[in-house]
Amino acid sequence: MYIDRMHGAKKIGLGLTGLVGLAVLVYAGETLRGKSAWENFKKEWEAKGEVFDYKQIIPQPIPFCKEFCAHPAT
Repeated sequence: MYIDRMHGAKKIGLGLTGLVGLAVLVYAGETLRGKSAWENFKKEWEAKGEVFDYKQIIPQPIPFCKEFCAHPAT
């Protein structure tokens, strides 16, 4: 059999390649699972009225004429 005739370095390389491939698959699966969980959580809380978009939370800039700190001391 071909695997029996392989040198030790090739066996180690093949084993490491398999482990790296397995790690990539596990990482990708966890990423997809986490993204799905976040989307479900976000959808549930947005239905309750929570806002997750930071652009809606940050107030608009104050106009210069109403800026207290921009006026010179009198």
